[in-house]
Amino acid sequence: MNHRVFWTWFFIPLVLLFNVIDCQSTTQKSPIMIFPLEYYVGNNAVDTNASLKLIIPCSVISGDQRQWLHNDLVVQYNDRIQIKHHALNIEPFQLPDTGMYQCQVSNRYGTAISRFAIVEAAKVPTIESKATSYSLQPGIAANLNCYLPSSKSPMPSLVYWKQRSTNKIIVEDERITVSAVNGNLYFANTQVSDSNEYQCHVVFTLHHPYHQRENRNVSLHGSWQTVHVSGTPFTQTHPYTEILASATHIAEGDHVTLECIVSGYPIPDVTWYKDGRILDPSNGATHQLSARSRRLRITKTRSSDTGTYICIAKNQHSTSNASVTLQIYKGPFWDQPPQQMHILEMERFDWSCRASGINIAYQWYINGQRITNSSKYMMWSNGTLTIYNVRLNDTAIYTCNAMTLFENIAHSAYLNVSVRAPVIAYFPKGIIHTSVGEVAKIYCNATGGPTPVVTFTKDGKQLQISNRIQIIQGIGLIIHNATISDAGHYGCTAKNRLGTSERDATLIVYRQTQVTIQPPNIINKKDTNLTLSCSIRKDSRLAINITWLTAIENRNTKYSITTNQVSDSLTMSTLVLYQAQVHDSGTYTCIVETFIPTKSSTRTMARSEITIKKQDVPDPPYNVHCYSLNTTTIRLEWTAGDSNLAAIKDFNLAVVMTTISSLPQSVMAANVSASVNSVDVPVQPYNTYLLYVAATNLYGVGHATRTECNATIYDIPHLVPSYLRARASSYTADVIYTNWIPIPRIYYNAPGFGYKIVVNSIMPNGVRRLKRSATATVRHGNASSEIIEGLQPNMIYEVKVISFNDMGDSDVEGETLLVRTGESPPTFVPSNLHIYPIAATRAWLAWHTNKSMQRYNIQGYKVAYWIAGDIQTTSTVNAANNATEIIIEDLLPRNNYTFQITSIGNGGVSTLSLTRTETMTLLVPGPVRSFEIIRNRFGTIEVAWSIPLNTNGQIINYRIRCSDAIYIDIPPRIAVTANNGTFISLPFQFNYGYYIFSITARNEAGYGVPITTDKRIIAYGPLPPNNLTAIHVSNTSITLAWKIDSVRYVDGFVLEMKRTQDSAYVYYDSKISLTKRQLTLDNLIPGTVYQFIMRSRHEELVGDLHTGELNVQTKSDKDNIQNPNDSTLQIILISTGIGLFCVIVTIVIIVVTKHRRKRDQDNHSNFGYVVTIKGKSRGNSLDTIRPHSERSISDGVIISRVDPSRPNSTLQMPVFYPTLQDDRSDSHNDDE
Repeated sequence: MNHRVFWTWFFIPLVLLFNVIDCQSTTQKSPIMIFPLEYYVGNNAVDTNASLKLIIPCSVISGDQRQWLHNDLVVQYNDRIQIKHHALNIEPFQLPDTGMYQCQVSNRYGTAISRFAIVEAAKVPTIESKATSYSLQPGIAANLNCYLPSSKSPMPSLVYWKQRSTNKIIVEDERITVSAVNGNLYFANTQVSDSNEYQCHVVFTLHHPYHQRENRNVSLHGSWQTVHVSGTPFTQTHPYTEILASATHIAEGDHVTLECIVSGYPIPDVTWYKDGRILDPSNGATHQLSARSRRLRITKTRSSDTGTYICIAKNQHSTSNASVTLQIYKGPFWDQPPQQMHILEMERFDWSCRASGINIAYQWYINGQRITNSSKYMMWSNGTLTIYNVRLNDTAIYTCNAMTLFENIAHSAYLNVSVRAPVIAYFPKGIIHTSVGEVAKIYCNATGGPTPVVTFTKDGKQLQISNRIQIIQGIGLIIHNATISDAGHYGCTAKNRLGTSERDATLIVYRQTQVTIQPPNIINKKDTNLTLSCSIRKDSRLAINITWLTAIENRNTKYSITTNQVSDSLTMSTLVLYQAQVHDSGTYTCIVETFIPTKSSTRTMARSEITIKKQDVPDPPYNVHCYSLNTTTIRLEWTAGDSNLAAIKDFNLAVVMTTISSLPQSVMAANVSASVNSVDVPVQPYNTYLLYVAATNLYGVGHATRTECNATIYDIPHLVPSYLRARASSYTADVIYTNWIPIPRIYYNAPGFGYKIVVNSIMPNGVRRLKRSATATVRHGNASSEIIEGLQPNMIYEVKVISFNDMGDSDVEGETLLVRTGESPPTFVPSNLHIYPIAATRAWLAWHTNKSMQRYNIQGYKVAYWIAGDIQTTSTVNAANNATEIIIEDLLPRNNYTFQITSIGNGGVSTLSLTRTETMTLLVPGPVRSFEIIRNRFGTIEVAWSIPLNTNGQIINYRIRCSDAIYIDIPPRIAVTANNGTFISLPFQFNYGYYIFSITARNEAGYGVPITTDKRIIAYGPLPPNNLTAIHVSNTSITLAWKIDSVRYVDGFVLEMKRTQDSAYVYYDSKISLTKRQLTLDNLIPGTVYQFIMRSRHEELVGDLHTGELNVQTKSDKDNIQNPNDSTLQIILISTGIGLFCVIVTIVIIVVTKHRRKRDQDNHSNFGYVVTIKGKSRGNSLDTIRPHSERSISDGVIISRVDPSRPNSTLQMPVFYPTLQDDRSDSHNDDE
């Protein structure tokens, strides 16, 4: 049997006994209700299909007439609904019987009403039948709906799911959850093996109100739901979180279930928090965790369980959370129930009714009828009932009902109203004494019924009421801020319809005693005399007594006190300190006692603070504290200490980060104005700081006050690792090696700091895959490397490293590198790295490359730089593969920086690098501007430029260098030093060709950034062909042949011709191919002499030098006519001529050979330089043979150079060379 029913029937005999007692005693004015009925709601709803009898008891003390209310209507009794043994019996219970029940009980004093109770009917539930099919990709979360009814009367007692293929019940595991709240089946991530048909089964229990063994179970099931899982699986998904609650508003003692529904891959771990703190699962008595911590059940709720519950799901990718707020309703319990009252008729009566609990509402009843707010009654939110214009007919039984969302209590009390003539219960006798400014009270407390009206007179006239002079019912007359004019004779009259009562008294008002002391504050040096004057103004009718309270503790202190009555109302008292010392500092008080008749003496006093001190540095500030404003700012506040007779000039602040106790780091040191008492300090989250404040005055800096601030607010990381290097290897085709410089501890920003190495594959068309290919997590902030394995060979991957902590991932993307698996990084790095500091925060970097780099497949360069000795300050920039210089910005002035350059290829970042350290103090000039060759005809060079934008001091000189643009391995031709100007004419002549010119400015720190330009020097143009001869002549055509010793800068040939009688040459052919060595001219005039010259052509330029004139005469027409009779003679003449020609040729060859030998000897001794370059390679040696005698710069020189295409040939061309010069004083360019 239900224990509540047992106690109900236990109380019934007691009630009968009390009724007997009530017959013998009539002192009880109202019935007291005993109503132990519980709510039949929710799982306790009554089963309407069981034909059961419902008994609602109503136990009463001192009451005989009873009636029942159902939904505020009187119950009509019949065969099914009857009152038996003072209880309401309903048999059988039916659906219309649900609702709210109250019991009314009456006696001769009135009617009381009980609390109300709710009775619900348990309806046989139904499940919506929906056959649903789901097609899912592996790794995706799924939710199968059980379609439970929305009604919670009753709640399901059991929910389970079956699988059609096996006909087995689904068992919960780390992936699968069956909700105890809504019955749904949840898959955190699906697998191909999950493909099947599923059916939801639910069991409802319909309760019997008294006998649990008669409870009835109803089993239902839904339709089969089909799940088909196929396709490419998702291997990585972010977590998702949802909280389901069986209820959010719960009565104390009930149970509640919270479920954390999660999805994601890998399966997230679940942690519960309550009001920001981890929920302790060890409290197994009331808090129970199950289903791998995803289900939280509170068995017996308490008020302390009210709060916000957060479920956090975390896997290696990210974190997700959801929250719900529970409100536990306690009570209500009576704090002050209404008490039985006996009052007189009055205008207003406030009746208190107060209970404790959550969100309590109040309802009052009079004789069992509901009271509503009106001009007669007002029910306040605190439970008080106000009755206006209380009369005899308001005598009744009143009931106060206090209710929460789940429970209510009621208490009844009797109000008895009566009438009486006025009686002044209290009134002062004789004279009332008061002072100006005080509150004067003339008590006149009159009682009677109806409430008497109280009026006052002053000196026989009706008293005028105002805000200052008030009559308060039940107290009397109150005069605020009394004045002299308020003195007089007062009378009090109380009157109602039954009679009148009068009293009178006299009010005397005295002037207020006023005490002032001068000066109120003194700060003075020691060994000086000080005087304090106490001025007392009083009422001449009153006597006073003057006392000085001093801080003097040393008996050697000399002082004197004198008192002088100036007039009846003014008295002066003087205190003099002689040769005051520091120990005389303190508070000095002038105390005046004023004696007023019929009252105790009143004390009036004035104080003066005296400070005697010697001049010194300021005292330390006090009340020093700090608090966080946001994630990056804390506020430091303080109160200035004593300045010690010298005004505070400013405050010295120092902030030290002490997160790493062994390595404290200064964050800020500053001076702030003396008028400032707070400052905002920039900080990093998740760090500890020590803050120091000291005051400064004329005498120096005082002692500092220290405070610690270790509550900086957490935040996500705002930094990513620097100097990321990623590389593959030709030996391991599925691996990428990563290295980086770790982030310092001070930038972790929150606990749980680590790194995520994210690798995404790049499709052949360059499109980045949306899904990550691989991710590695390193949960150590000092980690600097990780190996990513299991990748696809010969695939381009995008690699980046991001930081994270418990607050989430960094909001900075960081650097991204592209790496092809199976390919090693470059093994070449640039050479000759030069650092040019051109500004306090800027450096110009330059390096050398060469053509051999092409075989290394260099994609670009990575330049890293950091403060020397502190590699954690590293920053990086990237340069293109054709770059040879870069500018680094935002460096810290006056620091030594280390710069490092390495190469980047398809296989990642090279493991080789070139490093150089430079100090950012010796600033060299920047590059010159507008560098140009302004005149270059005939080998003469004029150079102009503008001074650098950044000279960093006075320019001392400029250095100009020139190198051959084709044979770059040959040392520079010239090195000229120019004075501090912007123009120079180079005193040398250059051969035709391309040259590289560079110019560098120099200041006291050294040579600066060189700027380079290439220029084609025209001079005499390309070298001409030689040995132009006519190899065949006819009357209308001539065939010419020629040779060329060097084809450098030669694209073709130009042939010019004229007749002897013509004045100028004309082009015959200006576009003769470089490969031609013969040309036939047709359509010529017979018997005419033609002159020919030939030049070389380079691009659109025709050289100034030519082969020399060649005169050729075409044959006349008569030369072609022959005599047949002379043929024999012609043969003889021809044979003879040939023989003579051979003899002459032999003689000429001998003579010419001897002549050339002699000429060569003369050339060696008389014609300047002979420079011979041997071999095919570009690294040929350069030999210089100087002449025996000096020659002018205009003398010719024969230079012989081996033609690379003809190793055994010798080229001869006229050229002018200057004396070689080179300035080796430039330490920055000595390796070029």
